Amino acid sequence: MASGKLFERLLGAAKQVAAPALTSGGLTGGLALLTGSSVPNALAYGLADTAASGGSLALLRKLRPGSYRTQTLRDVNTGETKTTTSTSKLEVPLNIAASIGTGTLLSGVLEGVNPQSTQIAQQIEQRSLLNNFPIEQQLSTLSPGTQSQLSGTQFEQLLNQVPRNQWMNYLSPEDQEAIYGVMNPRLI
Repeated sequence: MASGKLFERLLGAAKQVAAPALTSGGLTGGLALLTGSSVPNALAYGLADTAASGGSLALLRKLRPGSYRTQTLRDVNTGETKTTTSTSKLEVPLNIAASIGTGTLLSGVLEGVNPQSTQIAQQIEQRSLLNNFPIEQQLSTLSPGTQSQLSGTQFEQLLNQVPRNQWMNYLSPEDQEAIYGVMNPRLI
């Protein structure tokens, strides 16, 4: 008999949090799909967000029972009845935190070790192929782990470390002259 009442209470709590949890999960899954995740990954993001949001909202409502109320009001003049629901002011921030948390936790598992570093590596490789510039030399002109080129003096020193016949072969004579024109004469 006690298990029946427990099941009823759990079902009641699930009904209360179903709408906001499903809305949050649907938005998260849809946003993941729009930003380039595969359909199974977007579905996983949405389901995880639904579970996290539903669980966190149910826990909040359990800890603060007065925060969620349904009231039925009747207008004395017209006789109409209107049902209103009031929720805690903590529900929206808690729901947002659950969405961000599940997205952060799942992104490493679903998208790979570090999707940004993978993307940077792919872009550097594409740039190297388009410019007919060896990838090792392309990497040597960038700050580690980024696509930011080394600045001014650092880049000029790096160019002087590499023999001229290697990197200058990939440039047209006009480009070579342009580089010589902007380089510090002390470093040439």
